[in-house]
Parts: sequence; structure tokens; C-alpha cells
Amino acid sequence: MTASRQRGVTLVEILIALAVFSVVMAIAYGAINGSLRVQADQEAATTTQGKLRRIVEVITQDLRGAVFGSITTQPYASDNSQVSFLMLTGGAGYTVLQPALANSFPDETEARILMNEADRLRGKQVAMINSTRREGVVLPVESVRPGLTSGEWILQWGGGCSNTVQYDLNSTLIFEVETTGLRYDPDSRTIRTTSAAGAEAPFAFDIADFRIEYIYTDGTDVRTQVTPHTVAGVPQRVYDDGSGEWYLQRLQFVVGADAESRGQTIQHAHTGQVDLSSNEDFRVEEIRPCK
Repeated sequence: MTASRQRGVTLVEILIALAVFSVVMAIAYGAINGSLRVQADQEAATTTQGKLRRIVEVITQDLRGAVFGSITTQPYASDNSQVSFLMLTGGAGYTVLQPALANSFPDETEARILMNEADRLRGKQVAMINSTRREGVVLPVESVRPGLTSGEWILQWGGGCSNTVQYDLNSTLIFEVETTGLRYDPDSRTIRTTSAAGAEAPFAFDIADFRIEYIYTDGTDVRTQVTPHTVAGVPQRVYDDGSGEWYLQRLQFVVGADAESRGQTIQHAHTGQVDLSSNEDFRVEEIRPCK
């Protein structure tokens, strides 16, 4: 008769099994933990990039709507960390009536315009544009009074301002505008916005970097500047450096923010551009200061 023996699990086998199980669990834990870290990094990056993309989209959309693509000095002097520009606030332009003496027009402190009702312009800014000469001036309206005929109004400029553009028949118009600005405050890491007549307000928080580049072209070469070319402190669309004319073609914005993940700080950036040369309203080469 053959005797059967039942063999049990030895302590050594249990220890080996536990060791194998521990190795497998360690590998699995490492893979899962690594996957979670990658996912956390990706979520932090996606959230930050989405925030930056929205900020740049709003900025570039506003600039695309800038009247005549004009960069100005109010409410902020335009440089590599802040920019100001003109925005249309209403109307397609009102005809400026011929002055008594056209050659005295650049020194006059008022202008006659054709408009149904002009009282709303009192205390606001207007841009007087000569489309033939491609020049303009921003003027504050101090007072409004009716002219001699129906639909005729006389606008009086405030702040000691007078016209600085030449008058050309059928080419000189008044536009309702507002100057708007963006400014980066590195101390509070905030982008702020304001109008010339309004209070400054925060636009975007926790911004690690904000830069503006002004890109010019002469038709062949491209030149990037951290500040726009100015005349009497006013940014110009075109300037001559002695070798030829350079046109402000586009603005480039770089906005950066920090993303926190696993105790580390990673900075992300998003870049946006406004192609001013393709803007249908980008027709004025010089915005002059009033005098």
C-alpha cells in the first residue's frame, strides 16, 4: 500500500510570496503615483494656459477694435509693460464744416460739425481725423452750443487745446472715442485697466510676466522694439530713420503665470499678436497732441 503525504506551505515559501507581492505592489504604486503626478502637472498646466489664453484673447480683441489702430499716451505712456489706445464709442464720424479761414484751422479752439444732437459730447473726448492727410488729434470737449443752422453744432475744446490737424473739405471728421489702457504692476502681479476718465481697476491677477513688443517693417526687414517710436511723446504708426520708412505692423503680447504642482513652481506663458496692418480702420499714420 502506498502512503500519501500532504505537504504544507513552508515559512520560506510564504516569505518569498510576500516579497514578490511587495515588489509587484511597489511597481504598481510607482506607476499609479507617477501617473497621478503627470496628471496633476497636466491639469495645472492646462488650467494656467487656459487662463493666459483668455487674457490674451481679451487684450487682442480690444486692440483689434482700436480706432485707426492708434496707440496713444493716455491714460498710460505706451511702453513694454503698458499700452494705451483709442476705442470708438459711437457714431461713424461727423462732418467738420469748413472754417472761415482754412489756414487758421490748426490754431482754432473750436470746430463746427454736422450732427443731430451733440450735447452728449460735452465732457468727453473726440478724435478729429483728416483721412486725406492721414493725421488726427484727440481733443476734450468742454462746451457744446448750437450753430446758426439746423444740425450745426459748435464744439469748444477744453484744457487749453486747439486743433493741430489741417482742414480738407470732405476729409475731416469728428469721431466719438475713449482712450483705454492696460498696465502691468509687478509688485501686485496684476494687470490693470482704465480709461482716461475712469478709475483704474484690476483686469487679471497672479500674473508673473507681462511684456509688449512693437514690431515694425519697412516692407523687407522686420524690427522689434520694446517701446513705440514717438513724436512729441505720441506713438506714431510710421517713422523715417534716415534709411527709409518703418511702419508699425503689429503688437505682440507675452503673458506669463506660475503653476503650482507637487511643491514646484513652473512658469507658463502665452503669446498673442494684433496685426495692425490688416485692420480696416488702421488708416491714420499720425495722432498729434493738441496744443
